[in-house]
Amino acid sequence: MDSDESHVNIDPELTRQLAAATPNDTQVEAVFILASDDPLRAVPSPEQTEELIHQVLKRVESRVGKREGKLNIFRNLGSFVVLAHPTFVQELMSQPEIAAAMANRHPDAKAVSPQVPRTRIRKQGEPNET
Repeated sequence: MDSDESHVNIDPELTRQLAAATPNDTQVEAVFILASDDPLRAVPSPEQTEELIHQVLKRVESRVGKREGKLNIFRNLGSFVVLAHPTFVQELMSQPEIAAAMANRHPDAKAVSPQVPRTRIRKQGEPNET
């Protein structure tokens, strides 16, 4: 890559996953946050987000000869998730429009089960609590 990745905040877990990927690995899942060129906005507008993402993905595809496998755009958050070949993800991280990149899946992350409030079962004849 000839671009400078130093402008991008990169998650160490994503770096680990990319380093561990072999040429036969077909997919890495990563979340990207776009940089805003407007100092009054943390992220680009939803319209700019959509447009920028498609421009960047097309540019990366032309450079590496591969496309993203899956794409999910979060327009209002100025971010997106791709499932793509590791070389695609690495080239995507080097693009000037990218502010941060992180792994979408963390092996140490534990699923959080929904918390259901406990209800006390009253015994027959017991008065209601108020």
